[in-house]
Amino acid sequence: MRTNEAYNICHKARKTKKQIRPNKCSRCNVECKPHGHHTDYDKPLEVIWLCPKCHKEEHKKYGQGKNFEASPPKCHSGHIIRIGMNIKLERTRQKMTQGDLALKANISQNTLCQIEGDNQSPNIETLEKIAAGLNMTVSELTKEDA
Repeated sequence: MRTNEAYNICHKARKTKKQIRPNKCSRCNVECKPHGHHTDYDKPLEVIWLCPKCHKEEHKKYGQGKNFEASPPKCHSGHIIRIGMNIKLERTRQKMTQGDLALKANISQNTLCQIEGDNQSPNIETLEKIAAGLNMTVSELTKEDA
């Protein structure tokens, strides 16, 4: 199973209340909106809920850099980082500023900056808006080799 498939399954499970995101990190207990970390994509509903700091530390343990390509475990949040890079690459390829894309996507420039910089994970609705602003589909935007 690919990263985005696991992400979509988790997203749907949260929307239908089959999976509940806790309000704190399962490692350090800090109150936050934790990221779901997959240790096995074939078990998409088995996630560890980690604050951004603990999540980055988890990836560092496996020598995974910003693209999270080095070795398992992987997670949908790792893929979101890749999506942020894909958004920035496509935006600059189209010679658009962050302000241009934010306006076309009807999101704030700050939100776009946070997504491109790996400081915020976009929800599916925001991804759809950004993809439309780039005249792309979400699938095209989230391709592994984009």
